Amino acid sequence: MSESYTRNFSMPHASPAAAAARDSTIPRFHIEAVPNPVSSAAAGRPIYDPEERVQIIQPGNPNSPVLKVTEEHKQRWPEHYARLRQGEDFKGDGTPLEQWAFLKKTMVMELKALNIHTIEQCAGLSDLACQNIGMGGREMRENAKAYLDEAAAMAITSAAIADREAAQSQVASLQKQLDELRPMLEKLFTENMALKNLAPPSQTFIPGMNDPIQAAMQAQPMPVTESSLAGLAGTRRPRGRPPANPETAHGT
Repeated sequence: MSESYTRNFSMPHASPAAAAARDSTIPRFHIEAVPNPVSSAAAGRPIYDPEERVQIIQPGNPNSPVLKVTEEHKQRWPEHYARLRQGEDFKGDGTPLEQWAFLKKTMVMELKALNIHTIEQCAGLSDLACQNIGMGGREMRENAKAYLDEAAAMAITSAAIADREAAQSQVASLQKQLDELRPMLEKLFTENMALKNLAPPSQTFIPGMNDPIQAAMQAQPMPVTESSLAGLAGTRRPRGRPPANPETAHGT
């Protein structure tokens, strides 16, 4: 076993090959059919995509997690992963044969031996391929076509139902908005009708109503009151002249 030492820790650092040799973990690589919800909804039948998975098995540990294969897994267990690539048991996109209740398990195994893994592949078999399958080959092909046609019709029906439900939901939303706006519209209508029922300004206008001069001429004159000092004007004597003596005024 070759080992290298680091200058910082002065401890043996095993090479990747040596570490893998001492690793007691057992990887189980396999192909798992993973549902594709988008493709399934469009096709109206379950559509699965092949995905590489690895189950990490550790002796004495009851937990064996199943993970999606990464580059780290491939580099850690290259021989196990190579065996996976040589013996894939799910090939091609579509609906796996295991999902088709029409076939028994033994028939599924026989079809996989002929590199037939999906219902779509069954529906596309040639006459020669049906002969190689043997008795029931043509019937299986026709049943596969009928299955796919029925699934496509169901997909169209499901899409139409979904569109109808979406339209009904939109109509209900618009009706709710209209109900919320109705009181406001009725209020505006009432105010508008009240304004229309008012007399026009030409019928209520009085000439001179807004003329200040004419308004002043039409106003009642206020009575003039005599000042209390007005009587003093007749008794006021001239400035610089003595008051007249009644006796001297007659020459006496």
